[in-house]
Amino acid sequence: MANGNPKLADVLAQRGEPEEILRALVDGGVLIVTNPDGSVLVGQLEDESVVLAAFTSPDKYSEKPENETFQQADAALLLEIARTGDVEALVVDPEGEDAALIPFSDVQGFLIAQGMSVDEDVEVAFRPSEHELVPSLQEGIAARLKDFPAVERVWISDVRMPSGVEGIMLHVMVQEGADPQLANELLQSTMEDLPPSNVPVFAHIGDEETEGFLTEMNATVVRR
Repeated sequence: MANGNPKLADVLAQRGEPEEILRALVDGGVLIVTNPDGSVLVGQLEDESVVLAAFTSPDKYSEKPENETFQQADAALLLEIARTGDVEALVVDPEGEDAALIPFSDVQGFLIAQGMSVDEDVEVAFRPSEHELVPSLQEGIAARLKDFPAVERVWISDVRMPSGVEGIMLHVMVQEGADPQLANELLQSTMEDLPPSNVPVFAHIGDEETEGFLTEMNATVVRR
């Protein structure tokens, strides 16, 4: 199973308006690629500016080395990369005819124009999940916890974006000082055996406040 954003791919193929492209990106996220050292895959434009490579599906990156890993990135992660890295834009499906250059400032501006604060909206939208993938996620996570000693437990919830697009969020609770990449690494490992599905699955390092919400709503949790 792999994530991606078929809606964004369709909008790009139809030469959609900038607002349509931004909405599809914010609603469904996009695939980025991480290297073994935890860095993300970037490229360079003719003017030597550095851009983040992003993909609407795994097959859009035809020559991916085995040691690189796909990671589903939502708007919050993309903006975090923009803040912490020396990149000002992302290029979606750079190998294809429908490639699109999207400045991170446009993503941020779209969120502001829509009255969205990504972190706050996502927190409010958490709710217990009854999705058919949950049992498979539980089983896969439980089987892999032994390989991730710094992971203490994993909560599973639905997440509803402000536009109404839905997905599943893994809230990975880890020991203090643990590598922040653990959430994505556990997700990628778990997804290897999941059945096909169009629902986006995200993962992040959970915090005490969010865990409090999840506990109150009796969300699914996988413990050691």
